[in-house]
Amino acid sequence: ADVARSSTGTSWDIVARIGSRDRPAGLARARLTRESMTAALKEARRDVFALAGLAGLFNILGIILIIRRELGNVRARLGRFVNKEVAETVVDGGIRLDGRLCDVSILFTDLRGFTAFSEHLPPAEVMRLLNDYFEPMVGIIESHGGWVDKFIGDGMLAVFAEKRGLPAHAVRAAACALELRECLARLNVERRQGGETALRLGAAINSGSVIAGTVGAKSRLDFTVIGDTVNVASRLEGLNARLGTDLLVTQATYQRTHEAFAYEDLGEMTVRGHDTPVRTYRLIGRVGARVARRTPAP
Repeated sequence: ADVARSSTGTSWDIVARIGSRDRPAGLARARLTRESMTAALKEARRDVFALAGLAGLFNILGIILIIRRELGNVRARLGRFVNKEVAETVVDGGIRLDGRLCDVSILFTDLRGFTAFSEHLPPAEVMRLLNDYFEPMVGIIESHGGWVDKFIGDGMLAVFAEKRGLPAHAVRAAACALELRECLARLNVERRQGGETALRLGAAINSGSVIAGTVGAKSRLDFTVIGDTVNVASRLEGLNARLGTDLLVTQATYQRTHEAFAYEDLGEMTVRGHDTPVRTYRLIGRVGARVARRTPAP
């Protein structure tokens, strides 16, 4: 109102009059001069810009923290469906459709006779049994530096690649297979105590080159490994039922691991879908383990 009624005097005089209402006139005039107000406004402007800059910086930092938290949540959720390393690559935008050539060890596992066994169980009971079985098995695979590429009914396809600071992938795959055998033995003790039928494991390992990458359509992709190394491991696993064994490896895996593990040479085997016979070995245990007698299949 004072500014509106004033037709004479500069704006600085008006500011001085407004500021002097509740102060002694001399004090108001001494502090609210043109020079002092100009200096005060410049200083206030600098403070405002500084505060605005800090506010903007905090906003940016807050946004970055939110993005990092959300990316972490995405990685965690995606990591429940694919390998954690694959999940991180997908989130970071580094996945490629064309794939790349890798040297790995493939571990196939299967529950022997599970299809016929599960026919007498309700579907919910079958799912519970499989989840109880897969939970510790997946943990063992990951503890040896491998990952589960996919679940195939009651079977698994696990991949072991080279990792810095860890033993060779073939050695880790063989050690993992032995621990899976031990884990199932413990699980069967609990099942027998509960009056349930024991489960039987079949597994096979093959080492060699594969193509690792994504396959599928733009709307649905699957990260997997493809190649003859995978096919032979899958076919070899099927021989366990005929041979009365539970852990088989190819010569490629044997050559990389025979110094650390004990094997029984089973000779050359013909596997379905493969023209060349496959030299096959039964994995017994660590070096020094006593050769266990295997039960021939009928």
